[in-house]
Order: sequence, then structure tokens, then C-alpha cells
Amino acid sequence: MRRLAEENKGFYAIFLGNRYLIVRKKFEEYIDSLAIGEEDTEL
Repeated sequence: MRRLAEENKGFYAIFLGNRYLIVRKKFEEYIDSLAIGEEDTEL
């Protein structure tokens, strides 16, 4: 999960202090886009 957050900072992950926080709604949209085969990461 941390590696996913590091690679997608600004899209669905936020770096706050020494932690990555994941915006659940945007993360779910990202996972759904992978499931249907979309390669575009800008929803």
C-alpha cells in the first residue's frame, strides 16, 4: 500500500508528516479503472 501511495501522490494519496494518507473515494475509482482496463490515471 505504501508503494502505491508513493507512486500516486497527488492523485489519491497525500503525504502528511511521515505518513501517506489515501483518499478512499479516489482510490476506489482508481481500482475500478484498473478492473475495467483503463490505463488513464487521471479520472
